Order: sequence, then structure tokens, then C-alpha cells
Amino acid sequence: MTDISPVTVVTSGNAAKAAIQAGNTLSRVLEDADGPILLLFSGGSALKILDSLRPNVFSSCVTFTVLDERCSSDPAASNYLKVLMHPVMKKAIGRGARSINTTASAGETPTKLAAKFEHELRKWKIQFPDGKIIATVGMGPDGHTFGMIPYAEDPLAFDRMFVHTDHWVVGYDAGDKNQYPLRVTTTVPFAGLITASIWYVSGQEKTVMLQRAMDPSIPVHVVPARIILDMNDVTLFTDCPLTK
Repeated sequence: MTDISPVTVVTSGNAAKAAIQAGNTLSRVLEDADGPILLLFSGGSALKILDSLRPNVFSSCVTFTVLDERCSSDPAASNYLKVLMHPVMKKAIGRGARSINTTASAGETPTKLAAKFEHELRKWKIQFPDGKIIATVGMGPDGHTFGMIPYAEDPLAFDRMFVHTDHWVVGYDAGDKNQYPLRVTTTVPFAGLITASIWYVSGQEKTVMLQRAMDPSIPVHVVPARIILDMNDVTLFTDCPLTK
């Protein structure tokens, strides 16, 4: 374990071990937390954290949802449904955990879905002003995190959508930048509200991008995962070497 201020980094020899370590750490964080918890899961490979998550850490104090969603009529594309259908989360619901549904209704636009999602997040925060917000976070090979796609060619567009905004959630069309262009994501201002986050980044193909994400000189519109250096209480689990 090493500290790359302000991130605690736990490197492992393989991705499976890193995922287990991340899941065990999340279990301890949930077990030790006092009071209401809002738990947000990242999609993609970071969902492997769920495989090692202990269901007995859940109770009616926990509300879970996702960091970002794909605005698609295809249920197989939904990050929320992937979390909801995981065996651990089925047990969590049985123990009283609640959820915020982010699936898109037929014909629903990213903007409308984002507004609905943000309303639910703000409602939770009003109800539990001292509650803890915990997140699992991953990173794509292109450096995207949450649902924020890189806009290296248009920093103003990135800043307008994700950084200099009053919104906690935005919906947008990423065009040809991603397989799922219609996206809904929590924003950088919301990331600042997260009490603690557990990052899981696996795959040697992500090594160079992760090294860039850990470089404070890299702008977030080029590598959105660079926000890892700006977030509270971050622990990163990875099988990628961080020394260049």
C-alpha cells in the first residue's frame, strides 16, 4: 500500500485480487459507517467489486444507485439493472436497502432522465443532510470516469457540462465518442460531495491512462479520471503499475 497524496493506492499482481480487496474494503466502510448511507456504483469492470461485497453490511440505512446511466431502451445496457440483479444486491434489498431507479422510460430523453435522477439525489440529501455518500469508481481505457467522456478538443464544452454547473446530474449526447452515446452522469460538483470513494481500475491496457490520471498537470477534460486527485478519502485498487 502506498500513498500518492491524496490517494491511497493498493496495487496487486492481478485484477481478480484487486477486485476482492476493493470489495472487502467497501464492506468494511459500510459496516463502520454510522447513520444513513447513499451508495453509488460505477458500471463496467468496476461492477466486479460487487462479487466480494458482504450482504450483511446492508440495512434500511442504505440507499443505493449508480454514478452514471446509459439512456437506452435496452435493459441489458442499464447500469442500474446490472447492479439491481446482482445476487448480493438482491440480498441487500431483502435486508431493507432501498434504491434509486435510473432506468430510462420509453422515449425518455437524457435531459429528462437526468432531472429525475438529480431530484432523487437532492431529496435524499435534504432528508439526510449528515448522511455519508460512498461511491465505487472505475475508469475506461479512454480515461473516462463516472459518465464523463473526454473532450480534449473542446474544453469549454466539457467544463460547461460537467464542471462549471449547478447540476448534480446531466444528460447529454456523446455522439461517436462512445458505444452508448445517450448518457446521464453525475458531475464534478456532485463528486465533491462524496465522502469516500473506492476506485477499481484493472487491465494493463489502462496503465498509461491511469498514470496520466494520477498526474496533476493533466486537465480533466483530457482525462476525466484525473478528478481522482480532487476527491475526498480515495482508495485505489489496481493491477496497473503506476511508475512510468
